[in-house]
Amino acid sequence: MTARPDVSSGASSTGTPHQPNIAIAVSAVGALLVGAAPLLGVVEPAAPAAFPSWPLLLLLAALPAVLAVLFGRRDRPGAAAAVLIGPAVLAPARIVIDLQLAVDAGLAARPELLLPFTLDPLSPATGLWLLLAGHVAAVVAGVLAFRGRESGDSGVEHGPRKQGLLALVLCASVVAAVGALMAPFGSDDPYLLPRAALDSPVAVLAGSVLLALAIPSVAGFAASSPDPDVARGGLVGLAAAVAGVAVPPLFAATVVPTLHFAAGPVLMLLAALAAAGLAVPAGTTATSAESSEVRLPALTRLLTAAGVLALVAGALCVLAALTPQLEMPSWLSAPPLYSARMLWPAGAVLLLLGAGVLVPGIALLVRPALVVA
Repeated sequence: MTARPDVSSGASSTGTPHQPNIAIAVSAVGALLVGAAPLLGVVEPAAPAAFPSWPLLLLLAALPAVLAVLFGRRDRPGAAAAVLIGPAVLAPARIVIDLQLAVDAGLAARPELLLPFTLDPLSPATGLWLLLAGHVAAVVAGVLAFRGRESGDSGVEHGPRKQGLLALVLCASVVAAVGALMAPFGSDDPYLLPRAALDSPVAVLAGSVLLALAIPSVAGFAASSPDPDVARGGLVGLAAAVAGVAVPPLFAATVVPTLHFAAGPVLMLLAALAAAGLAVPAGTTATSAESSEVRLPALTRLLTAAGVLALVAGALCVLAALTPQLEMPSWLSAPPLYSARMLWPAGAVLLLLGAGVLVPGIALLVRPALVVA
């Protein structure tokens, strides 16, 4: 028997049960490829990783598949499939970031994969192609899992999701997205120069931006799903995928003396832990007493909050323009920073519009301008 009258039991029994298993197997193969990359080397001439990283990379890459197996053993195939969706959505961004190893590995700043010791050009090696193939396998696993979830949907209506949960998940995902755009670690090694996304080479910049966009997208998809299994599995999978990006630079900063912790991976890891924690309430079915309509705070409170935040942002802009941007030695004078001058008009605009939003008579007229500003 099936929950849908328009689907025969024979079609259900032959089409869907094997799909999650295939997806999990593909994900596991991809994890093996990622773990083998530092063993074989990603560049030529050989530049080994700064520490024995293959067990860590293998564990992080295999985590989604392991979680999917655990959900499957608990008879939650929807959650098992949803676990693989998050890593699949983040994988294209990771492919773009890893392509920097093929373009110019010396600027990649990836101590878990290589530690450059020369300024001579480095060419791609077998390990890089295995690494990229492992990410492609994650994409394929996610597609198979998503298709299997769609074909195996029972059609049963689930309760509406909690609105507060969605807000918390999105906040955590934004924190992770901000962390993805920051420098991964600090370094005293002249051959290992980490940069924030905006200062990075094109491949790293593009991949970091894709990563920052993908994380909230997966978070919103999972947390807004009416299926509790998809919500829980999706958030757990997202947490595992974000941890796979955040943990290697944190571990490198722990074991390599010339490297130091940076805020970016810390924010990502904290957001991943928050997503994993929020997966518990996300996996509970909402009660029928909960309304499916979205309830927002009163408009006046929203306008007040927006005005106050705009005033704070404007004040910080002005304060940044007034304070030194660089610390120079005593025998050198600070160079002029023309970009800092833009903080003056930016701060003035935000202060004026923030104050306008707090005035009841003109708040609705000023609000669109504040959004643009």
